[in-house]
Amino acid sequence: MNGNRRTYRHIMSSLRQLHPHQLTARQARHLNTMAAMISGIVLAQSSQLERIARKIPEKTQVESRIKRFTRFNQNQQVAAEAYYLPFLERLIAGLATTGSITLAMDGSETGRNCMTLMVSLIYRKRALPIAWLTVRGKKGHLAEAVHIKLLQQVQALFPQESHVVFLGDGEFDGIHLQAAITAAGWEYVCRTARNRIINDDGDQFALSDIALAPGNCIDMI
Repeated sequence: MNGNRRTYRHIMSSLRQLHPHQLTARQARHLNTMAAMISGIVLAQSSQLERIARKIPEKTQVESRIKRFTRFNQNQQVAAEAYYLPFLERLIAGLATTGSITLAMDGSETGRNCMTLMVSLIYRKRALPIAWLTVRGKKGHLAEAVHIKLLQQVQALFPQESHVVFLGDGEFDGIHLQAAITAAGWEYVCRTARNRIINDDGDQFALSDIALAPGNCIDMI
């Protein structure tokens, strides 16, 4: 338990140092709860509330901790702008100075009749969610306008000189999304269908007509 307490104190100290503003009493209380949840995730290697609660170095009952974390997650006053973005921006700024940053966009079902589109930062074989949009809809591809809207939110988080590589599956091969990525100065790798039509200076053909083999690279610029 002493090791758990050291982990919690280290995380709490780091969060306070990174936060750009003076905290009110309410904000400090919320930050304490967030530090406890982060330390629980680190120690339990899980995001399940019960497992997190069992790793927190407190004398309260596990059920009490779970209720506290649930209230934190559901509290409308715990906004991402105050409790997430300040730390995310510092993380991105630090990683941007070390080399290329890889982002991945993906969509999945969440809740009842909802879809969440998420952008994650790939770091040491882990996907760290940095931005997301949830919309009403059933399982399937979301509109390209939603892709672009989330991309623009993510783009605002990165310094202009950042070298970013965007990854996506076949859902994210739309020409307008590709244009938005290019306009941001980023590179991208996306899956696409073999029957996708390419327009090369007025000459139109399907990708399957090129007869690409693994390892081949064709510059369409």
